[in-house]
Amino acid sequence: MWPTPYLSGLRFDPAAGHDQDMNRPPETLSSAAVTLRRWRAADAELSYQLIRESLDHLRPWMAWATDDYSLSSAQEYVERCETGWADGTAFQYLILVQGEPAGSAGLMARIGAGGLEIEIGRAH
Repeated sequence: MWPTPYLSGLRFDPAAGHDQDMNRPPETLSSAAVTLRRWRAADAELSYQLIRESLDHLRPWMAWATDDYSLSSAQEYVERCETGWADGTAFQYLILVQGEPAGSAGLMARIGAGGLEIEIGRAH
């Protein structure tokens, strides 16, 4: 359990008996060669590069992964990452393996009361 300042305000379904605030995860998590670090607005160009390099992999799964994906799209994404983190609705991470970008992962509360979605992508 993380210290109180990490509480986000996300709540599970009280009817299920899970009505405690969800803990806000740390901005950086590391274990051995893998590090997860919070996406930041300053990461727009990196996000754009990773998406463009991964379009063939992403197309079957992500409707937004098209040839029209632009730097502006990446800027909007990292801005949403900042907003989601601030309001406690989504916690998006850049995955680094031995310091090199390798994908993205996120914890999102967008599937409704009592649910927390986990999404993992890869860069290559």
